[in-house]
Amino acid sequence: MTTSASWSSTPEPRPESDAVRTLWDRQQINDALLRYCRGIDRCDEELILSAYHPDARDDHGVFVGTAAEFSAWAVAGLLRVVQSTTHELSNVMIEVNGDTARAESLFVGSHVQDTDEGITVNQFHGRYLDVLTFRNDRWAIEERRTVYDWTESRSTQRTHPADDPRFAHGSRSRTDPVYVGWERWSGASNGVGR
Repeated sequence: MTTSASWSSTPEPRPESDAVRTLWDRQQINDALLRYCRGIDRCDEELILSAYHPDARDDHGVFVGTAAEFSAWAVAGLLRVVQSTTHELSNVMIEVNGDTARAESLFVGSHVQDTDEGITVNQFHGRYLDVLTFRNDRWAIEERRTVYDWTESRSTQRTHPADDPRFAHGSRSRTDPVYVGWERWSGASNGVGR
């Protein structure tokens, strides 16, 4: 079974060649940013925290505190109020300077609320401004500030039933197909997903 930790491990030591190290650093930083997105969408605190250093700070506007406090607060709120989320990154700009980096990432966070009154999609459009550092053999966020550029809310309806058997269904736990089931649909002979 795939665990959060297997997604967050550093695949190999940091390269010594300057050119290769710069590419490696940028990829490790990008992977950290994406682990955060997967973690928040799967409500996986361990995976969220793998994107941060243990002493990291997060300023999400509505919440300011440590990464651990933010992760617990966000997951509890999402599980209580929202049925589904997707966080997408684009236009990721990374500037590496030795063991410190800055990253600006545009994000769209979609939060689906399914209530008796209907389905509402709340979208948040903005940017994550991150300071990342290479410590303890890994790149991770040291400080994050979330900048909101605009938001929208719209009522909608399902185009397919929630339990439509033709589709794999995501979950906000470690029962999601990204954690289990790779072997069932991929053959897993290549080791991907383990």
